[in-house]
Amino acid sequence: MLFGGGGIAAVATAGILAAVALPAYEDYTARSQVAQVVADAEAYKTAIAEYYRTTGKLPADDDLDDVEFGEAQKYLNGYYVDAGAVVLQFGDEAKKSLADTTLVLKPYALNGSLVWQCGDGAVDADAEALSETGETTTTPAKLLPQSCRP
Repeated sequence: MLFGGGGIAAVATAGILAAVALPAYEDYTARSQVAQVVADAEAYKTAIAEYYRTTGKLPADDDLDDVEFGEAQKYLNGYYVDAGAVVLQFGDEAKKSLADTTLVLKPYALNGSLVWQCGDGAVDADAEALSETGETTTTPAKLLPQSCRP
């Protein structure tokens, strides 16, 4: 009888570990997907910055139709430019905690160049907001890269 209850204790311990580890892994995977999407959005940010540098204004919403996204597009339901901001809408291929949320990358002018606000992240106090998009970030802050968090 000395070892009779050991199996139950092992199962209980495994259950507790799984209850802690699985949500942490889900968050890690979701953060990885967001990071991939933000990295792939660089093509849009570069195209917008080049347009701004040559014209002195932000592109119209349909001026960047030829910009390719990247492999992380599979996590998105949609992506587009709205008043110069890059709007990224997560879809069903993303982790469940990301599905139907939005991440917005907004351009600001600072010393003649564009700088970007990712989500609700910090932006230089001297930067001038350029985009008047009505879109807002709804992706949970805990899933965003550190630079995109408030």
